[in-house]
Amino acid sequence: MQRSLENLQEYRQACKKVITRADNRCEVLVDKNGNACIDEPKHRCCKFIADDQITYTNFLHKETRNGKSDKWVCDPDNIIFGCASHHWEESRTGQHVEQVQYDKEELQYIPDEE
Repeated sequence: MQRSLENLQEYRQACKKVITRADNRCEVLVDKNGNACIDEPKHRCCKFIADDQITYTNFLHKETRNGKSDKWVCDPDNIIFGCASHHWEESRTGQHVEQVQYDKEELQYIPDEE
């Protein structure tokens, strides 16, 4: 994706849709220790990320963006809303995080933090 004002505006719109879909809560699946890039049973992280704390590091792609079209990069279905720490974990391990799967036929219950 070429870095241009037009592409950045399109990407921002996609990110807004992702935030709305996630209800400002991390969509990344993590183990009991909060690790995302590990082969253990996982559950949704669900950490709330306030609008004034969101940066581009809170948006992770399901696959590498290299070689992908601008349309693919800006498609909300290919973007995961998550904690910045999960993004850094991806970089450190070289593995991609997993996203919670939504069932569009059911209401989504997001438990309160304990």
